[in-house]
Amino acid sequence: MSFEFSNTCTCTMYSCNDCGESFVNDADDKQNCPHCGSEDITDEGPFYDCDCATINQNHAAELWDTWKNLNPAPYEWYIINGESMGWQNRSGTRGIEEDQEPYDVIQVNSEWTQTWPEAEDYAAGEPLTIGLSHHDSPTGETYTITPATFEQALYALAQSPDHEDTWIGDVNDFLARYFTPGDIDEQRFREIADDLYFEADDYL
Repeated sequence: MSFEFSNTCTCTMYSCNDCGESFVNDADDKQNCPHCGSEDITDEGPFYDCDCATINQNHAAELWDTWKNLNPAPYEWYIINGESMGWQNRSGTRGIEEDQEPYDVIQVNSEWTQTWPEAEDYAAGEPLTIGLSHHDSPTGETYTITPATFEQALYALAQSPDHEDTWIGDVNDFLARYFTPGDIDEQRFREIADDLYFEADDYL
C-alpha cells in the first residue's frame, strides 16, 4: 500500500439534491451522499476551509517516525539519494538530520505530489523510498533514504546549510562524541581531516 499526498488541496463541497445535506470529499473520489446514499449530488466547487494539508503532513511525519524507529541513525544523520531529478534527470545525494522531515526537504517550489509506502511495508535494514512528481518531473523522481555511515554523517554535517556558520566547531563536537580510533582507516581519516580542516592527530 502507498500514501499519496500533494501540496494542492482537492477538497470539494457537494450538496445532495435528495436530502439537502452538504458534505466535503476529494474531487478525485466522488461518492454518494454519506447522509442518505443518494447518487443525485451537485458539485459546488472547491472547499478551501479544510486542514487536509496538515493532516497529510502529520501522517507523513508519523510514517517517518515509524521507519526511523526500525532504522535508527547511529550518527544522527540520514542520507537521501535522489534519482531522475528535474527535467535533466539528475542524481544527487544530501544528508538530513534525524529530526528533519523528508517531505519538507524534497519538495519543490511548485505543485507536487509525494508517494510514500505505508508503515506495514517497513522493515529493519530496508531503505525508505519516496516518489515525487511535479511539473519538471512528471514521470517522477525517486528518493531513497538510509542511515548515514560515520563518514557520510561527517560530510553531511560539514556541508549542511543549517550549520554554515558553525560547521567547524560542530564537526569537532561530532568527532568528540562518535570517533574511536580503529573505526575508520587512519589514512582515510587523515584525508577527511584535510578536507574538513580539523587536526587528525587530536583524535588518533
